[in-house]
Amino acid sequence: MSSRDKRSSMNSLRLMRSFLVLLPLGFAAPACDTGVVGQEPDMDVEDDEDPAECDPGLVCGDAISCIDGMQYPSTCGAANCDEPLGPCEEEPDCDPTLVCGDAISCIDGVQYPTTCGAANCDEPLGPCDDEPDCDPELICTQVETCVEGVLYPTGCGSANCDMPIGDCDPAPTCDPTLGCGEAETCFDGVLYPTTCGPENCDEPIGECKDPDPKCDPEMICDDALTCFGDLQYPSGCGPANCDEPIGPCPPDDCDPKMLCGDAETCVEGVLYPSTCGPDNCDKPIGDCD
Repeated sequence: MSSRDKRSSMNSLRLMRSFLVLLPLGFAAPACDTGVVGQEPDMDVEDDEDPAECDPGLVCGDAISCIDGMQYPSTCGAANCDEPLGPCEEEPDCDPTLVCGDAISCIDGVQYPTTCGAANCDEPLGPCDDEPDCDPELICTQVETCVEGVLYPTGCGSANCDMPIGDCDPAPTCDPTLGCGEAETCFDGVLYPTTCGPENCDEPIGECKDPDPKCDPEMICDDALTCFGDLQYPSGCGPANCDEPIGPCPPDDCDPKMLCGDAETCVEGVLYPSTCGPDNCDKPIGDCD
């Protein structure tokens, strides 16, 4: 080989070495490259393997966050190399913490137990009535009220669409504050210590002597002649006060203002104190001799 040919061969070798030095680090040879002499080619390297696209050193908020439909333990998500916790939950379309009026309300044809309806996550009560029988906007007194045995929080009751808050207490059947006479009195065969009896919440003190009394001699009656049936009594109570009749009732056409003689007179077998007799509305004083 001539000196010229040797120089040309050395220059080619220098160029080849320069080319090999200029190759960038990490350059991956094609799969068909034989590589280093004596080493088998690496056939497991995939051409589409991408380098990492996240930075675990990011400063992120410590809060579960929903990004692209996935839930992450920080506000950075996949950008912080976070592992997803799972798919995001569906966002609720109602808020159970709303402040709502406690009244049955009709919204979009559905009845709810508060004025918020579905926005408050209320469960529907059912379809609305065609003609609602209550008005939740009524102005009502703030006092518990009993309507047909059911207790409501306002004076309007169900008319204000109020929800019942319970059953009413049984209505009292007596009033211990009544002003009653201090006299033993018989009611329905039972003896009580006052004239009010069970209406005054009196406790019975025994049975009446007469299980079916027909009169009460302790009654307070006005002092006026009174007719009951065909008989005249000396008080306004008549037989209810155990009064004895004093005679037959005078005719309806008598006149107590008549001027009569002051002489006992016998009329139809009955003795009267004046000459007018029953025409003067005199009460009889006995039988004639």
